Amino acid sequence: MTFDVARAFCILEIVFLWHMTDYIDMSLVPRSVFSLFGFVTATVLGTFSFISGFFLKKYKIESVSDVGKFFLARFKRFWILYFVASLLLYVASSFVGQPWYPSISNFILSLIGLSVFFQPLPATLWFMVMMTFFYLVTPLVLVFKRKGLRVAVAITIYAVLVVMGYIKWVDERILYYYPMYVLGLLIDEKIVDFIKRNALFSILGSGVGLIIIYLLLYGSQFYSLFVCVTGLVSIIGLSELVVKSAIVMNIGSFVSYSSLSMYFFHRHFYLVLVFLWNIGSVGNIREATFPIWFAYLVACPIVIWGCYTIQRVYDKVSELWF
Repeated sequence: MTFDVARAFCILEIVFLWHMTDYIDMSLVPRSVFSLFGFVTATVLGTFSFISGFFLKKYKIESVSDVGKFFLARFKRFWILYFVASLLLYVASSFVGQPWYPSISNFILSLIGLSVFFQPLPATLWFMVMMTFFYLVTPLVLVFKRKGLRVAVAITIYAVLVVMGYIKWVDERILYYYPMYVLGLLIDEKIVDFIKRNALFSILGSGVGLIIIYLLLYGSQFYSLFVCVTGLVSIIGLSELVVKSAIVMNIGSFVSYSSLSMYFFHRHFYLVLVFLWNIGSVGNIREATFPIWFAYLVACPIVIWGCYTIQRVYDKVSELWF
């Protein structure tokens, strides 16, 4: 349940804080608040990457059929919804004045996780492009039984990405989200249990770590990576503290269940709602906004229930298909 709460916190921050700023008037908000949002969002995405890797470590890759089972599971759980969300944004590009995909080739490359090398990455779904690429290389790591060999392969892949990032052949954000994913994939569960058992100490320790990292590494290429690691510890520790509340546990479970659909489809809901609110009053829907009261009293509940419904319906349908 700790990871349910952590996942719920992460998706709520992205959907209802970071991305909501595109649809409400932020002219009076200090620039420092934007910087804080960006800082927290980087940590949140790092946590998402870690959790994804952590729950995929259970797969045993010992044969070609195991690889097939792994990708089939990802296809069922992830890729179909990803395809639908991407296709809708591709179609919507001509209506909202923002080309999420500049070409059909970029659209296809994004669907298979390779536009990390053939940029640009689509707005919002760029993170899912990276996750798709992470899934592609996961069997290369898990095929080895010995932890040392898994670490060696993961580091080799990262070294290649660093070189490609240096010569601008890969989106630089992959340089700090790939290590977070691999960390989840390879970490000993005893370490996670230690963080949970010592939640308050972990929060305080990571807070001190963030200060040290800021003083020593701010502005460096790997600053965001170390921020993600220390922020992850804080989020796990905080989630462990609050999960003891039945209300938090229930809300966390509810939101966590639909978190994937919320990431995929919240933009779609926002675009429809901002269009309806501004119908006939603006030329470019990308420049339109709605009042903050509407954002949090109307838009947020619609997104939560709408995405929960999408996930429930999809799960029921996929049970029949697979």
